[in-house]
Amino acid sequence: MANSSSAIRKFNRFELKYLLPMAQADRFKEAIKPYLLVDQYGDEQGNYAVTSLYYDSPEHHFYWEKIEGIKFRRKLRIRIYESAEPLMPGSQVFVEIKQRIDRVTQKRRVVLTYRDALKLCNERTMPDAYEAKDRLVLEEIQTMTWQYNLR
Repeated sequence: MANSSSAIRKFNRFELKYLLPMAQADRFKEAIKPYLLVDQYGDEQGNYAVTSLYYDSPEHHFYWEKIEGIKFRRKLRIRIYESAEPLMPGSQVFVEIKQRIDRVTQKRRVVLTYRDALKLCNERTMPDAYEAKDRLVLEEIQTMTWQYNLR
């Protein structure tokens, strides 16, 4: 995983998702393979596991926004990319606000230790040390946890 000084903190993505039968999906993946690069963080095929811990309100506010097709919606998650090392309190993880505006997906994220990520999202406690450029995103995360009583 990139260190906090080089990690992308904000980015936009326009995505379309399609449902394909498995046989057609396999053919599609083979057809586009010559145009893709293998992800340097994955295995020899570029694959790796991603684990996400999503937060929501007791009333499932973010879930219902998705079901109801709300055009502007946000959600909070801790994202962990597979590593040869076991997940430890000091492991680096991403804390992300994933936001959708119509059909454009935006992410704002910070790199924290797993310990600090859990303190921020579960206990609503700001990390003791962080980079100044992460302050606004950290404050937005903390505000979301209070505003929606996230768990």
